[in-house]
Amino acid sequence: MARGKNTQNFLTKRKRPTKSSRGANGSNEALDTVIMDTYNKIEKGYGDFTLKVYNSYNKTLMYVGLGAFLLIFLILNFVEKKIIKYTYSYENIGEIKYKSVYNGHYNYVGKESYETLTAMGAEGRKIYLYYNIILIFIYSPFLTYSITNLISEVCGYTKTNIIPFFISLFQIFESTALIFTILGYPNSLTLLYMAGKLAIVKYFFIFVTIFVVIFGFIDRYQGKPKPTGVEEVEADKGKADKDKKKSN
Repeated sequence: MARGKNTQNFLTKRKRPTKSSRGANGSNEALDTVIMDTYNKIEKGYGDFTLKVYNSYNKTLMYVGLGAFLLIFLILNFVEKKIIKYTYSYENIGEIKYKSVYNGHYNYVGKESYETLTAMGAEGRKIYLYYNIILIFIYSPFLTYSITNLISEVCGYTKTNIIPFFISLFQIFESTALIFTILGYPNSLTLLYMAGKLAIVKYFFIFVTIFVVIFGFIDRYQGKPKPTGVEEVEADKGKADKDKKKSN
């Protein structure tokens, strides 16, 4: 009798999962659920935001924004020529790699770029400071608005609509680093290195935007319908209903 009781207790213990293994499995499942829920929320938030950006598109304002953007671009080129006059008056101009402002370069590094600040002189650096202020407060906002609307016009609704925002964001970061480089001259080489790395990221988003617009033009040339975002909203709604049924 006792032996049967002991055997029964033994079998019960064998069937019962250990506390540590249950905790480990439960933790992994909970972590996976949290990660998936977080990912889905971020994806949905991103999709909702890009759809709002697309819905704010206005063709007339797009042309106004592009015109203003072009005008600002011409003003910046005029200011750049003023700065170049100072660099070309530098006695060792032949030894300098970058003979104009950095913002037009994909990457600028080390002492080679720092020598350009020396060539600019005090007056040239002062003009370059204003140049970067224009980039932050005037150029970047118009760039975001005009190019975002251009993507909406050419490509329709796409999750790349907000890429121009990242161009402007890293342009602001780069110009801010350059402003402090100029203010801290001649002891701000580290900031100039940082500005060069920010320029790489900025140009990455510029190249992505160019490809998005090119492929958009190709799609329109081939007669493909322009996405309006309605399909994506309906797909998201259907997915949400499906997930709700599964949970029930």
